[in-house]
Amino acid sequence: MPWHVWEQEKPNVGAGLDNVGAGLDNVGAGLDNVGAGLDNVGAGLDNVGAGLGTKFS
Repeated sequence: MPWHVWEQEKPNVGAGLDNVGAGLDNVGAGLDNVGAGLDNVGAGLDNVGAGLGTKFS
């Protein structure tokens, strides 16, 4: 049957697919945040290393 007829009979399917798409967008954003967080951890470790270097030099 044509998609628009199917969509009228099963509107929840279309809404569910929209939610899946939105969820995948959120996963992508979350992964970007993880990457930014790891960058911050690296910068923090650099600062610790610099602090230890000045302490023991």
